[in-house]
Amino acid sequence: MPDPDERADSLIEFGSLCYVLYSESRRTADLEKAISVYEEAVDLTYLISPTHPKVVERLDCLGLALQQRFHRQGDITDIERAIQLYENAVSLMDDANPDKSGPLSNFGNALETRFEQLGNLKDIEKAISVHQMALNLTVDDHPEKPGRFSNLGNALARHFDRLGSLTDIDNAILSHQKAVNLTPNGHPDEPRCLSNLGNALQSRFIRLGSLADIDNAILSLQKAVDVTSDRHPNKPGRLSSLGNALGIRFGRFENLKDIESAIVNKQKAVDLTPDGHPAKPRYLSNLGNALKTRFNRLGTLEDIDNAILSIKKAVDFTPDGHPEKPGRLSNLGLAHETRFDHLGYLKDIESAILSIQKAVDLTPDNHPDKLACLCNLGNVLSKRLKWLHRPDDLEDMLHAYSQAAESPIGSPSVRFNAAYAWATFSDKLSRPSLAAYSCAIDLLPRIAWLGLPITDQHALLADVGGIVRKAVSAAVKSEELETAVEWAEQGRSIVWQNMLGLRTPVDDLRAKYPQLADKIQAIARQLEPPTSHDVVGANIKSSQLAIDWENTVEEIRSLPGFEGFLKAKTFTQLAPVAHEGPVVILNVGDSQSDAIVLISDDSEDKRVSVVNIPLPQFSYETGRILCEKLADLLKSSGLRARGETRKTGRIFPGSGVGSTFQKILRILWQDVVQPVINGLGYQVCHYNDE
Repeated sequence: MPDPDERADSLIEFGSLCYVLYSESRRTADLEKAISVYEEAVDLTYLISPTHPKVVERLDCLGLALQQRFHRQGDITDIERAIQLYENAVSLMDDANPDKSGPLSNFGNALETRFEQLGNLKDIEKAISVHQMALNLTVDDHPEKPGRFSNLGNALARHFDRLGSLTDIDNAILSHQKAVNLTPNGHPDEPRCLSNLGNALQSRFIRLGSLADIDNAILSLQKAVDVTSDRHPNKPGRLSSLGNALGIRFGRFENLKDIESAIVNKQKAVDLTPDGHPAKPRYLSNLGNALKTRFNRLGTLEDIDNAILSIKKAVDFTPDGHPEKPGRLSNLGLAHETRFDHLGYLKDIESAILSIQKAVDLTPDNHPDKLACLCNLGNVLSKRLKWLHRPDDLEDMLHAYSQAAESPIGSPSVRFNAAYAWATFSDKLSRPSLAAYSCAIDLLPRIAWLGLPITDQHALLADVGGIVRKAVSAAVKSEELETAVEWAEQGRSIVWQNMLGLRTPVDDLRAKYPQLADKIQAIARQLEPPTSHDVVGANIKSSQLAIDWENTVEEIRSLPGFEGFLKAKTFTQLAPVAHEGPVVILNVGDSQSDAIVLISDDSEDKRVSVVNIPLPQFSYETGRILCEKLADLLKSSGLRARGETRKTGRIFPGSGVGSTFQKILRILWQDVVQPVINGLGYQVCHYNDE
């Protein structure tokens, strides 16, 4: 009977041969055979002794093979088993044993992979710790030293992606730079180290916008491509990464050479990848998105036609049930929508709706990509509705926008835009939705604080002011006057907070609890979609981030003085301001203007009621014109020039100026003040100056 230890050695040798064959052929059968014989070897070893001298080596072999199968098939149980195997392996070794660095490094990689799938912050934090331990145990002249630096850099970069700490990405870049510096020219690991450095620099550029970072990222990625043979299996991936970086630089600086080069590199990635390879659909989709970007810049029809063909192939090559299938369907729909916008062919908007509807249907309700798919569906349905006026399109469009707006996960700004669209279309169809406005108003504190990276503050303020006015008008029409008061106050506080640079809730939090302030801003930043041509799939961890957000807000509201953090004030909280006299809130809308008045009675408990006084003669356009005229008067009198000495003499010098000011006051009196006074039953007393 053969010795069990010898049998285990033979199995490990055979398994390693199968693993090498898989690395060269990518045949699933070779990998399955390697896993099978590794498992048998591990079982035999445990039968001999749980502390057998070779148990760590054999556990490590099986863990690596399981990781490979996970990357090929995506079964989370494989990575769970690999982590358990590595955990067992490292627990059997002394902490000072330099041989422990290898299993520790593999353990860290497995934890990092699970983090990418499930988003559990503890996994990436432990991965960083494990990689640092592996690095500390590796002597300077060890051939694996560069790889250990690279692994640590990757973990730090992913931690940065999650929490946004600049210290993480700075340290990641330092680690990757050390890996590059320690790797000799021509070494097989050189392109991998260069590629990792380029990706980390690209991440910092996206955060900070430094031209040096994106330039250096492209230089590193280009060198990684240049030193990788066309026959190397990683060449297409590196070409695609280089193309993505060039596309990002084009998106920021719009140098046409960048998008041209991006397309060349992405096309080569496609050409070098055989049909049937699991990465082929991703490369095709990336190429299609780059072609669509160039079409948007130059308008060459060949580009949008080829973009649609490329993304269509990506969809066709992606099997049903694959997690990226909905995203590619959505991108295909957006490409058809782009061609429809340019040429007006109805078949394109029909194809767009079919593709995006399928993307919605294939995406689970609790999946973070559902939000983007629903918004895209609402947008394309609104375009067909404009052309064909189908009642079904109307209902489907409103349903899509409402589902997106009420999504419990995803970007607050995207949800706000969906709520705005839902409310706007409902108003146009004379069926105003208080639910739509309520959703938008509730999201205002999430999107409007100054710490959140808003691309255009002026556009934000216009959106906030516009939707608040419409929301208040809708509440008034529905005779929900207390709701109208709450919404008006919420909008007023946010607009003035931004316009005047007032302290935000996060500023107040930072003054007492800076770590919590940093934490919630980091989560908010992660919930916002990054700059990307692919709107689906960019925010894959947002379901976990949504949980983190809710937990953090709950933690903050448990602190003294922060019970109302990011909460709108209720009518009960606002009502006491009327105890000293009526409070008038003016809401000037496009179709109606109102004075909403809070009045306290004379009872002992000073109950506050709300009445509405319509202002039919005063419109938003009238108010805009009066504001412009008053601004011109103040400017001509030197009263709006900051830091300058005011002019002496009359407040409004010059012929005719006084009469203009009087006209402004007369309109305000007749159309606004007098109707309010009359509505409240006040008597106007006229005094004689003689």
